[in-house]
Amino acid sequence: MISHENPNLLLVAGDSETATGKVWAIEVVRGNCDHIVNFKGVAQLVADTPYVDANLALVESGLMFYTAWPINQIGQLLPGQMVPAVTTDMAGLGVENSVSGLGFVPPGFLDPGGMRTITWPGGKWYHLDRTANGDTYTLANAQQTATLPFGPGGFAYVPKGSPGFEVDHLIVSEWSAGTVGVYRVDDLGDPLPESRKDFYLDFPSPWGAYFEPLTGDFMFLTWGAGQDRIYIVQGFEPPPPIPQ
Repeated sequence: MISHENPNLLLVAGDSETATGKVWAIEVVRGNCDHIVNFKGVAQLVADTPYVDANLALVESGLMFYTAWPINQIGQLLPGQMVPAVTTDMAGLGVENSVSGLGFVPPGFLDPGGMRTITWPGGKWYHLDRTANGDTYTLANAQQTATLPFGPGGFAYVPKGSPGFEVDHLIVSEWSAGTVGVYRVDDLGDPLPESRKDFYLDFPSPWGAYFEPLTGDFMFLTWGAGQDRIYIVQGFEPPPPIPQ
């Protein structure tokens, strides 16, 4: 995920799904048309985020949300802080163990800015209410609206106008199956399970999902497949601004 303050600073989770999980920052090098082509320097520690998992997500204030697996929590990290300000026990909200991915519905839907989360391995897709509470948010009222197959982790909404996507879609990294799939979504931004199509048929342990804001490049990664790597797919439109 690109930093809220610096378009050339990539934030990435490390030691995922362990008690020593952390968020790191590393500078990126941009080439033609501003596409990311390399890293610069070495990664610097941003914060301790135990069990951090498939998605990091920012809101306009710079507050970062992240999932924690397998402890079934969503954390909230304030800018400049080394530890989360809030962690929410999702089991207490009725969410199946354990959350893996999260994101926000983009503009143009009936629920812009609505929070969504998904579980691994069960693929349960939930709506979450978030209410401002000072600099953070109170999460409540988890409502399951779909179930997705293949052990889903990170997800992201395909930016409107992207070639090959005439209608709105969600892209999902499917770790258990070694695939990446795309789904049409309804007016609330929820995936329609019967609409799934392959994006990658065979990919080593895909995890995470993110559309880079400057170019629209799709970024995702491998996890648990030997050497972890970040992959970039070009050809998408840039996503809309991050939500409030």
